[in-house]
Amino acid sequence: MSTEYAPEYSTAYRVRFIALGIVFGACVVAVSQLWLFPALKAFAETAHCRDVFGIPGSSVLAYGMFVGLPLFIAVSIAFTIGLRGVRILLSGQVPPPGERVFKKTPIRRAQRAKLVGILHLLPCALPIAIAIFGYPQAAELSATIQRKNVSTAVDAQNCRKLQFKPHG
Repeated sequence: MSTEYAPEYSTAYRVRFIALGIVFGACVVAVSQLWLFPALKAFAETAHCRDVFGIPGSSVLAYGMFVGLPLFIAVSIAFTIGLRGVRILLSGQVPPPGERVFKKTPIRRAQRAKLVGILHLLPCALPIAIAIFGYPQAAELSATIQRKNVSTAVDAQNCRKLQFKPHG
């Protein structure tokens, strides 16, 4: 019985794939450093003065960090690695039919392919578990912040200054 191998990408495609990955990664880092992190820092510093769709900003921050971020990570993993795992489970072989590979890879079938498919789905479980664990933590933190007396003269004065601060 001869070993069957999956079709490979061409060398030109491999180089283009790596170059596009580097450019995309650099863009993500640049946007994060220039816009996302400064905006998140500014929001965090003034969250106690803000409302987002009628929800206190401090609650939005707590739930976003403890629940939203892990769920975003889980969804991102599900749409990349997880979809491949589903295709492997449905086809019963790894790599799935029609998928090209970067190096000489033998096609595996049956139980070994099923195990690989399941292992592709497992990385989603950890961020989901963190989100489930984080929900009561965020609720407790949000309630603690809301109970805290933020109506002191200094905080009220600072919040009024922020409301009339010109953007730009």
